[in-house]
Amino acid sequence: MWQYQNMKSSNHLPVQIKYLFISEEFHVKYYESYLSKLPLRMREKIMKFKRWQDAQASLLGNYLILNNVLNGDICKLTDIQYNKYGKPFILGFPHFNISHSGNIVVFVSSEHKIGIDVELVKDIDVDDFKLQMTNSEWNKIQFSLNKTAAFYEYWTQKEAVIKANGKGLNIPLKSFEINSGLTLIEEEKFYVKKVPIDQNYMCHLAIKSIFQSDIFFDIEMIRYPQCG
Repeated sequence: MWQYQNMKSSNHLPVQIKYLFISEEFHVKYYESYLSKLPLRMREKIMKFKRWQDAQASLLGNYLILNNVLNGDICKLTDIQYNKYGKPFILGFPHFNISHSGNIVVFVSSEHKIGIDVELVKDIDVDDFKLQMTNSEWNKIQFSLNKTAAFYEYWTQKEAVIKANGKGLNIPLKSFEINSGLTLIEEEKFYVKKVPIDQNYMCHLAIKSIFQSDIFFDIEMIRYPQCG
């Protein structure tokens, strides 16, 4: 099961997106084999998860990094470092980010600072999140035809931006505003684009760039990442 979308232009910035769905089938047939090949520190971290869904998402996230950032060199997984806000990076390699929600894991990489957020769209009390939105954003949500969808649009955009910036929730979501796919944080310009993955999920990426028109992305759905 492979899906490919190409929005390439010779003057554009390449962004690679891979996504996959976790499954009980994988957990039964392949989980232990994949886990055994990872460095001990990663195995121990993954094994601390109580839910198999979280353990599998973490496991497959590491393999997405391995295959799409480290060119399959499993020894280099131990080179993953974290900034003081918890964002992972590997010196000398492209920027990358991972998000997971429900049964989906999404990975993105680029030569530019980048973040991605995916959320399973489900019924929630949107009013619980009013304090996370600017007045303008909140008004647009309240007057939209579908408040839930409008909320997830803004939420995933904002989450993608703070992940791209690298400080995560140390940046209050209400402290910046998304306008026409653009926002500024500490004089850094981030553009946001919607990523069409699955009708049950909302997903956006944010990237530090000069021009929005410079951004294109390739999307690929994979069944299982390559294992050793």
